Amino acid sequence: VIGSGDREHPKQTARDDYLFVIKDPYGSTIPTSGARAAIEIGELADADCFLVTGAPDTGCDDAADLLDNGYKLALTEPGEKILAPTLTIGGQVYFSSYLPEGGPTEAAECNAMKLGIGRGYAVNLFNGRPVINRNLLDDNGLVRPSTAVDRYEDSAWGAGLPTEYQSLGGNFIMGRPGDFQNASVSSHYRTYWFEKDVDH
Repeated sequence: VIGSGDREHPKQTARDDYLFVIKDPYGSTIPTSGARAAIEIGELADADCFLVTGAPDTGCDDAADLLDNGYKLALTEPGEKILAPTLTIGGQVYFSSYLPEGGPTEAAECNAMKLGIGRGYAVNLFNGRPVINRNLLDDNGLVRPSTAVDRYEDSAWGAGLPTEYQSLGGNFIMGRPGDFQNASVSSHYRTYWFEKDVDH
């Protein structure tokens, strides 16, 4: 699980960034046919294809098959980028993004004088669906999270670069834009990626 974003140029807007979840088919087995070819961005499923409502009509025909490789979740605001590590806990991914021009409801002429805002996301690890129903206005009778805007919550205007999410033990995590949050898991433990003969 990794997000893209140029930390050296946080105010840059002429780019497209994503959250990527890439699956390792050899997570518990040794490959027998040599090295696997690199996965191109077009070989990752579009997370919007797995929303309960509002899924696009085109580009989703092969989404279920592409999900074997993983998925990409596009960040949609101008210049929105991920500048901090993600936190995965209980099958949910928490991450923050930075919106250099502020939120979509702010007046454009005010953006240049502001520091931008942070946006906090919570999505399903396996398909990118929202896990918290953050927008009650678009439910159409559904009480579970169902649309793209349920994925995130914006911090206060002028908050600047957001912090990363941190596990506090038990069920609690902390990160922008909220304070303490309950991750609703029974237990969790820290894991690390280690590559033999490369990491020491």
